Amino acid sequence: MPLIRHLLRPLSPLRGPFAVTAACRLVVAAAAALVFAPYPPLGAAPWAATVAYWVAAAAAVTSLVQLLRPRSWRLAAVIAAADVGLAVALIHSAGFSAKSGAFWIGPVVLGEIGVLAGSTGLTLAFLAMAAGYLTLRVTPVNGPPRLANIAIGVAASAAVAAIVWRVTRHTLADMRRFRGLMQGIDQIVWETDAAMEKLLFVSENFADIVGARPASGELLAVWAHELTHPDDREAQLEWCNRVMREGSGTFEHRIESAAGLRWMRSQARLLRDTRGRAVSVVGTTLDVTAEVAARRELLEAEERYRLLIEGLPVIPYRDSLDGTTSHYVSPRLETLLGYTVEEWHAGGIEWWMRIVHRDDVIPLARNVEESIERQEPRHLRYRVRHADGHYVWFDDDVMVVYDEAGRPLFRQGVLRDVTAEMAAQAALAQAQLRYRMLVEALPLAVYVDEPDEACTGVYMSPQIEGMLGYPAEMWVGNSRLFSSLLHPDERDQVLADQAAWLDAGGTYSGEYRLMHRDGRAIWVREESQVVTDQEGVPQYVQGYLEDVTERHERAAQLAQSAARLRMIADNLTDVIFLYDAKKRLQYVTPSCEKLTGYTVEEAFERNFLGDVHPEDEQRMLTLWRGLWEGESYTGAEFRIVNRHGVEHWCWSAGKPVYDADNVLVGVQIRDADISSRKRMEMRLRASEERARAIIETTDDAFVSIDSEGMVIEWNRAAEQMFGREREDTFGLDVFTAVVADRSREALHELLVRTGEEGDVPDRAATELMGRRFSGEEFPIEVALWPVRFGDDLTFNAFIRDITVRKLREEKVNFLAYHDTLTGLPNRTMFEQHFDLVLARAAHDATAAALLYLDVDKFKSVNDTYGHDAGDLVLQQVAQRLRSAARSSDLVVRVGGDEFLIVLADAQPRLVRGVAEQVAQRVCESFAEPFDLGGARFQTSTSIGIGIYPDNGRDAKTLVQAADWGMYASKRAGRGGYTFFEGPGLEAA
Repeated sequence: MPLIRHLLRPLSPLRGPFAVTAACRLVVAAAAALVFAPYPPLGAAPWAATVAYWVAAAAAVTSLVQLLRPRSWRLAAVIAAADVGLAVALIHSAGFSAKSGAFWIGPVVLGEIGVLAGSTGLTLAFLAMAAGYLTLRVTPVNGPPRLANIAIGVAASAAVAAIVWRVTRHTLADMRRFRGLMQGIDQIVWETDAAMEKLLFVSENFADIVGARPASGELLAVWAHELTHPDDREAQLEWCNRVMREGSGTFEHRIESAAGLRWMRSQARLLRDTRGRAVSVVGTTLDVTAEVAARRELLEAEERYRLLIEGLPVIPYRDSLDGTTSHYVSPRLETLLGYTVEEWHAGGIEWWMRIVHRDDVIPLARNVEESIERQEPRHLRYRVRHADGHYVWFDDDVMVVYDEAGRPLFRQGVLRDVTAEMAAQAALAQAQLRYRMLVEALPLAVYVDEPDEACTGVYMSPQIEGMLGYPAEMWVGNSRLFSSLLHPDERDQVLADQAAWLDAGGTYSGEYRLMHRDGRAIWVREESQVVTDQEGVPQYVQGYLEDVTERHERAAQLAQSAARLRMIADNLTDVIFLYDAKKRLQYVTPSCEKLTGYTVEEAFERNFLGDVHPEDEQRMLTLWRGLWEGESYTGAEFRIVNRHGVEHWCWSAGKPVYDADNVLVGVQIRDADISSRKRMEMRLRASEERARAIIETTDDAFVSIDSEGMVIEWNRAAEQMFGREREDTFGLDVFTAVVADRSREALHELLVRTGEEGDVPDRAATELMGRRFSGEEFPIEVALWPVRFGDDLTFNAFIRDITVRKLREEKVNFLAYHDTLTGLPNRTMFEQHFDLVLARAAHDATAAALLYLDVDKFKSVNDTYGHDAGDLVLQQVAQRLRSAARSSDLVVRVGGDEFLIVLADAQPRLVRGVAEQVAQRVCESFAEPFDLGGARFQTSTSIGIGIYPDNGRDAKTLVQAADWGMYASKRAGRGGYTFFEGPGLEAA
């Protein structure tokens, strides 16, 4: 057999049994056709020879086709039929009897079966028969035909036997291999008919698993129905129908086995022949009892876990690494946020970002990106919009889950509602802020100390720096500062008093002096208390220091003033009478002797009314009686006749005197000798008339004041300026009539200084704040000079309303520090302000940021629309920058289309975030086009950011850093912002 296969192998390019068979058939069919073509076979009828010829020709053609397509099953069946026909034709043409023909036909049929099965052995049997026939044909008529028949029969029988033995040997080997395979697996292998009604085969391990073995050919429906659990029988029938309908299927069911109830998983597949007809169903059945039990236990554990998680006030979730696909979210989502689970699954990370608070979107997106890139746990806190519109604070703890090989699988996290916690923190922070604002708004220095004599400060409010010049930080933890600042004259006493107070507890109150940083002694009043717990153990000391220096100075000044007033009263030329409520004289100045000729002692014994000229007695008596009825008077002039009979003119003013309870306790009368003035009045009247005419025509207000500060002259310009008629000002002091309350002391000092210096040429005018009768305050300029008439001193003043001038000066000052086009601060103000910002940041250990920006494509506006349109754009840019910046930020125009934004007093760890938020708002503010008066201009801004102290510690370095960042933003495509980090940085 190997030799024959080796000899036939070159005939087949594909080296397969089908190709070999096709080649041999082609040779045999061609030879048969040649035999029948020239003459009919021996003993054959002409029609038989013709049929044999055409059958041989057909076999040759089909063999040629099979050589081209050796694997076609349908073609192989056609060729097999042609082979049988050819054999019949050959046998008939050879003149064999029916018995001999049957002998030949049997091997042919077996050979064709082998051909269809692809067996080389059966094919060779057919070749042996064909060779025998050809040998018979070429044997002479007189030759030994029986010997040829015997040789052909022996050869054919040997070939058939060899083929049967080979097939049987291969079949048995395949059966042994199959049985060994079946014994090595734990699944039951079975086969049924196409209708799944009869069992055709079942593996031997069925009895080991189930406990019984069905007979081959038994009805599968009955057998399966009896073994399957009653609850699963209907589902089993549906599974069988699905397998026959769809071609395959899997089914899990329970069976009643010898070991009890078992879970089985059956898989089946419908087998079809080459024509697509159902042949049988093969399948496997596996015992999955342990797997089902484990799965049920897992499901129960998962259900317990799910119930536990969904009962907590949190939202567990799981999604893909990039957040675009949601795997799971707890139904608590709808309870805590009002959204359904379907909305979460459908929306993904983009939907989640849309409901996050706008101020938290950028930090959250950055953290999400970092968690994806670094794949490390993250703790986030942000606000999410509830379905009803309000915002809820959440803590988000998210982590990446890996498999055993270290590959990332998905992200999972837990959202925890911390709204109440944030509200409590906000309320606490607000309460602390209110307390701090309240404490720091008081005109007191509030402190907290340890409850010992060391005076170790725990807290000191900032007011202490304004009070003593030492910042609050120096008082915290410094036990020696307080004792070192005590005034030397009081140090020992104060320390002893406070030591005794700390030992006894309770409260302490005292006034003493502390030395200011500049060397001044400051009077302070201390009110303190030792705070104890419920058991009386001291916890801390709290109190405050109040600056009472002004009160002490005022008391000293009052004492000096009382002494000075007494001295003045004793040396006054005017006579002052003080009467009590019973019209009894209580006091009279010594000057009464010069006026009346009577001593003070004599004045107590007599009535001053008796010295009044008879013509003025009744008029003055009426005025004086009105004083005890609460009616004041001033400017009354009368005559007296003194002890020596000399007539004197007096100027008199009187007013009632009340105590603290507004009860009349007496009256005061002031009489001044104006005899000299009266004598000069006639001489001065003409001059005064001339001066009055000049004064009445001037635009400046003219006010004349006597030595007591009373108004004695008031021109028309003064009436218009202050809103008071001339008659209403006589007897009214100049402090009430002319100046505001805050300028009273300054005017008083001016009057005193002018009176002491006298008439000084080229005296500079003094600027004060005036007040109109309506209460309106306005700036005035006062030119004051003294006028002396003998012993009488008066003051004349020209007062000019300088409101317009002040406004002009303020405008000039504003223009010096502001940009005329946009109204923003200019470079001069920036240089002064930024130096202060950096100095304060260095002192307070804080951070600052500088944003340098310009308007992209601004030159095209001027070139296309003109400079007026460019000015409109710059004004609108200024407005948008003010809106985008914080209220505490300084927005500066440094020139052209370049602007600066100064961010001060920021925490070092937050300064980059604050600068980025402001830069983002600035970029967003450029989203709307600019209005050019009918035209629309769309542009953006490029921003560079410098950080103090990271990028520099002086203004010049930081400006250069921000400028570099701005040009980096332009190179990156404009419309963004860049932090200065060094060369090569790309725009944000």
